[in-house]
Amino acid sequence: MLLPREVPFLENLNSYYLDIDKFTQHLQGEIGAGCIYCKSSAQEILIYFNEQEIIGGILQENGEHAQASPTLEPLLAILRKSSFIVKVFQLDANAIYFWSHLDSFKRAKKLLRSSEISLFEILNRFQKMKFSGFVEVQFEDSSEGAVVFYRSGNKIGGSYFWGQGGLNTSNKNLEELLKKIEKKEATYAVSRFLDSPPISLLAEEIFEVEDYDDEYDAQLVLGLEEFLIIYTKVLYKKLNKDPVLLLRQSFIANTGRFPFLDPFQGQFKFTNGAVYISDSTNSFEVVKGVVHCVWEVIYALGLEKYFKLQLSSWRNNFLRNEGVLIDR
Repeated sequence: MLLPREVPFLENLNSYYLDIDKFTQHLQGEIGAGCIYCKSSAQEILIYFNEQEIIGGILQENGEHAQASPTLEPLLAILRKSSFIVKVFQLDANAIYFWSHLDSFKRAKKLLRSSEISLFEILNRFQKMKFSGFVEVQFEDSSEGAVVFYRSGNKIGGSYFWGQGGLNTSNKNLEELLKKIEKKEATYAVSRFLDSPPISLLAEEIFEVEDYDDEYDAQLVLGLEEFLIIYTKVLYKKLNKDPVLLLRQSFIANTGRFPFLDPFQGQFKFTNGAVYISDSTNSFEVVKGVVHCVWEVIYALGLEKYFKLQLSSWRNNFLRNEGVLIDR
């Protein structure tokens, strides 16, 4: 799922302790409009609301297309059965309609780096090719990022980590983003709305907007995402530690054994619950390396018993069946 990049109004909540229906009513009175994002190891849920009503919701099962839900009740039924990590984003009146009616899209197969192509050049090509979609900007070693939306080659607006409201149409914010990228390395993931054709962004034509077209790699990525979500939930619940930061530290400590996990090489990324693996890297070796580093963090924190308990109820056995040492 795609989320706003502004700082959440609330985060790190657990649905187990929330009455989502009453919680939504409270938010309607406090912030007016926004969205509630709920994520578990198997599902993601988005609930959009304004002051007067629930606008709608989205449910996405891992590995499946997102499904719209016009009412809250089916989503509440799911939330009652499982524990979800919850975030809340405040959205302006113009932004709530845009986000709640966002067109279906396909995410990029590859990540690009600011060292190989500038964001300015990407946006220029969006304009020239009348592209409809968006580019997600993620700064290295940081949770900070942005999303810039285009429709038929025209900028709609953007969501920026320093901003407010979810959809800022000012050119000043885009100019500020370009300046920040000049000072700090960033990666780009381009997505197209389904009514827009793929485009090539590099002269070598190594990048097109496509889904993972190798089913085996797609299953590896899905399995790794679910595994990392379980890991993330364990650290937040037991220690309230930053799981991504600790994992990156383990990657750096293991660059001799797993050089493709070096955060500065950009061959592997785990951002907002999504895994990106470079086409030049063996996906299976990446998965094995990430799992090793996760267990290294878990053992260092003394959480192995609790982590094993959480893994025991994980239903996706693809990685286990492929010989990845998930259970240790």
